[in-house]
Amino acid sequence: MLKKSDGAIEFELEKCKDGIDMDTDIGRIDYLKKAYKVLADISSPTEREIYAKKVAAEQNVSITTVNAELNAILKNRRYQYSKKEWTRTITFADKRDTINPEANEHRRESAAEAGIIYYLYNNHDACGDVLKKLPPDKFVTSFNRRVYESLTSKITDLQDCSVSSFNGEFSPEEVGKITEILEKYSELGIDAKVAEDYINVLLNYKPKEKQEDISDDDFFKKFEEMRKKN
Repeated sequence: MLKKSDGAIEFELEKCKDGIDMDTDIGRIDYLKKAYKVLADISSPTEREIYAKKVAAEQNVSITTVNAELNAILKNRRYQYSKKEWTRTITFADKRDTINPEANEHRRESAAEAGIIYYLYNNHDACGDVLKKLPPDKFVTSFNRRVYESLTSKITDLQDCSVSSFNGEFSPEEVGKITEILEKYSELGIDAKVAEDYINVLLNYKPKEKQEDISDDDFFKKFEEMRKKN
């Protein structure tokens, strides 16, 4: 979503009326469908609400109806975004990981762990909040847990967190694996929202649940259920 000027938003809303007979119910419905998409593209919730009220008043539609349509569009976009990002994340997961062999049996969890490690490595200020939500014992794989414990300890104690700082605790091969995680995940653009999804993957992990028993579609439905609860 892009931040747009007032004039640009007004222009796009007016453009939605092009070729539409606004004097008919069908025309108004067609206009609203287009207008909802324009409103959903507004990045600022406050600004979006202002224009939603304008559209509602202009078309004599309740703001509740407008917001319901907007929420449906935004929910679908979040779902598609999460699915896309998770697919990309899984692509990076090593199926035959010798440094972190448990990752071979827990690909989703290992990928989520690596994503969290990358996020904290680049966002030290988020360490306290992440630790409160996700203590180290929630990590499924031992290697990633060790990295997480070491990294969060360094951040908390305001120590050096460069890759070389791990040399005293990890073997050269393990440090190489940490470097690999940081390099690969740099392409995913992991932000706070994506990191929160990764955290939820680990918090909802059940040891008795086999990896192959969960389809990707079921997995993303769980993401949506988690969002509804939050």
